[in-house]
Amino acid sequence: MSDVVLALDELREVDRPLTSSNEWVVDETKTANGCVMVQIDPHVPWTPDLRMYEVHLKGGDFNAIGATTFGSPFVIIGHNDIFACAITANAPDLADVYIETLNDTNTRYLFDGQWYDLTVEPTTIKILNSSPVTITRIYTHFGERVVVKVNWKDHIAYSARLVSMPVVRAFEQSFKLNTARDLVEFKQALAMCLIPSRNIAYGDIYGNIYYCYNARQPLKSPFYDWTRPVDGSTSDTEWGELMEFEDLPQIENPPSDYLINCNVPPWLVTEDSGIDPDDYPPYLFHKAPDGSGGITNTFRQIRAKDLIADDSSLTFEELRNTAFDSYLITAERAKLLIEVSVNDSIARFLVDDSLGLIDPAYQVLDAWDNFADKDGTGTALFSVCYELEPAWLPVDTIIDPNELTLQHRVAILKVLVEGATSLYDLHGRLDVTWADVHKISRGVDAFSVGGSNRWEQSLRSASTDHLLDGIGYCEEGSAYMMLVSLSQPVQAVSAKPHGQSEDPSSPHFSDLTELYSQDQFKPAWFLLDDILNNLESTTVLTYDGDKYGVRAECDQEHLPVSAQVCRAKVHCSSE
Repeated sequence: MSDVVLALDELREVDRPLTSSNEWVVDETKTANGCVMVQIDPHVPWTPDLRMYEVHLKGGDFNAIGATTFGSPFVIIGHNDIFACAITANAPDLADVYIETLNDTNTRYLFDGQWYDLTVEPTTIKILNSSPVTITRIYTHFGERVVVKVNWKDHIAYSARLVSMPVVRAFEQSFKLNTARDLVEFKQALAMCLIPSRNIAYGDIYGNIYYCYNARQPLKSPFYDWTRPVDGSTSDTEWGELMEFEDLPQIENPPSDYLINCNVPPWLVTEDSGIDPDDYPPYLFHKAPDGSGGITNTFRQIRAKDLIADDSSLTFEELRNTAFDSYLITAERAKLLIEVSVNDSIARFLVDDSLGLIDPAYQVLDAWDNFADKDGTGTALFSVCYELEPAWLPVDTIIDPNELTLQHRVAILKVLVEGATSLYDLHGRLDVTWADVHKISRGVDAFSVGGSNRWEQSLRSASTDHLLDGIGYCEEGSAYMMLVSLSQPVQAVSAKPHGQSEDPSSPHFSDLTELYSQDQFKPAWFLLDDILNNLESTTVLTYDGDKYGVRAECDQEHLPVSAQVCRAKVHCSSE
């Protein structure tokens, strides 16, 4: 999530939405093949601006494969010949909103008892095939804060300060991360602290596993609630220096032999993490001074730990199955609450069930195994109910069914009736299979897919917010999945929801979508022989007038250069 979005949410006093991604790394003592293994699984929207493309970049000493986005010349997540790296979202306080006090003419702002001129800066933006557009930016505090909202009548402005505003060398850090040759060099690259956030999970061929709660975090006064706008007229709310990299939460080669982060705080990443939250300022985890808010445990974390933590001989196939695991702890716990509510005659009397759907709805859920697989006949009903009212099952709280109040039981039955009515009206039955309503659309094709919507929190995520319309077409979730075995040579497989090509006439427009919908990985070829044995075509690109040429081997000759990103087959070298 960008710091601009975080600032706007803070201005509206909107709490952060639940973020969703998975990463885990297990060391060589926990795997059957004696190699470190890393799972990469970011859950983000599949919109073109965030869409992840697989790329293999090679040139000189640079040799990395994985996923990147439009405009990035580096691999964001993936591996080289030494290590693999995964990321998930964390929650440092990357942006703050300040309440600025303006003078009577709204031309100056107050700071530590003195008035300073607002900086007014018109900027003209040129637009292709259209007239230029001029916008005016207003800055305070010597250009460090940009005004995002003004109440001229009351002489108040709201400005935002972002940790990313002065950063111009993030690509340099990305290059050093991609080309690191061991854990020491990898940490040296992280220590540049130019990439604002993310949980980092790392494993290498030498047997090291490592976790870092990465953050470009300014030090701040402990006497303010930094989750809400603060007074901008006093130096008490000034940002201090950035936290030193060495002071960020980190774990290296833990006794547990595993690191799992499904958007949890660093002290939950592994057993006996050695990380005490009281050693860190609350705003590092986007908490208020009283400890409220911030990130907490997730059902995905609990499930991944159940499948990984106690297994001392994990196979590649077992970790593959874990990546695509669709079990819903939310459903397991919710069904206990539903059972108590259904058996409460008083609660049933207080709920309008004129169609008599309570018992058949409960029977569908009771017979369901809690897996969001395509052939499951309870997932659709549960998901519709959960979409109607997810708040009645807190993510981080284990509720004793026997402690439900009558009010809670009535509320649960009302949701059950409303969800069952909606599903019955749309499909004429309640035992609708997940495949019937949960799909990925790619051009003219639609593929049924397993996995849950993000709020229900299975490890395998394919999410839609439109099940109440009858059929939900997924628009976010597992955007690029890669399982890496850090053998010598490194071996990996990958999966993604969209094909590499954006041309509907290409055979690679939806071929990966079909595999993804079948819970299948494909090979992510890294060695030159493997690539040449599977190469479909090549395109030679030469930059005229330069001392060096660049050759790109690609299987999509009909696409423009900017879109020529191939299925693990792109290779560049100096000639």
